Amino acid sequence: MFARIFISVLLGFLSLCTTASAAESFISFSADAYQQAPQQPPQQAKMYVSENAVRSEYSTQGGQVVEIVYRKEKKRIILFPEQKSYREELGIAIPDNRFTSKKTGSPCEGVPNVTCTKLADEKIGNIETEKWEFISNITDKEVRTLHWLDKEHRFPVKQNYPDGTISELRKLTTETINNRVAQKWQLIISRPNGVRHESFQWYDPELRIAIREEIPGGYIRELRNILTGKLDTTLFTIPEDFKKLETPRS
Repeated sequence: MFARIFISVLLGFLSLCTTASAAESFISFSADAYQQAPQQPPQQAKMYVSENAVRSEYSTQGGQVVEIVYRKEKKRIILFPEQKSYREELGIAIPDNRFTSKKTGSPCEGVPNVTCTKLADEKIGNIETEKWEFISNITDKEVRTLHWLDKEHRFPVKQNYPDGTISELRKLTTETINNRVAQKWQLIISRPNGVRHESFQWYDPELRIAIREEIPGGYIRELRNILTGKLDTTLFTIPEDFKKLETPRS
């Protein structure tokens, strides 16, 4: 379960980053994914990340498990190496990519049921941003939200939602973490009832993802032992001698 949650989080980061321009080609890498939760032992998984797929390897009480998620195809393959078998899941939920990493153009291009209009160029703190209005059609209801996109990274540093919730990202400093140079950002979510949540993210500008998160309550997620470089394509394929299992009916 941990690995699946971490994959979902990682795909969320990747959804903001993997549509980079040709001048910023995607960098494949491997890493150890680590998660710490209060009063629980640390959990780890080995991960291999390519432009279109994420592979994770982890141990369960039932033995070794390998998961491969194909982002564009919205498909998950679950391999059981000890039994030489696998299961396929189609139409899995992939984090919605509302923002592209294109340096120019519409940030909601290709997103179904969403249109957006640029309203202005604005400066938030010391960050140059573009202010956009998004109009989403959800179950025949029009929802309008405001988003301020960092011109450098093209991710949202401020978002205003119809219920009054405000989400803000504030750049704090640059730090070396797990032998990687990363930008430390503070995420503040303010609810209309006065409740405020703060978390921290360390964004790796080379990989264009967050490699560490600290979440209220003592939760930590991070990538360690990151190695960049071309990955063997067989990591993302099903071995020929593996037998396909029927997907359990829900």
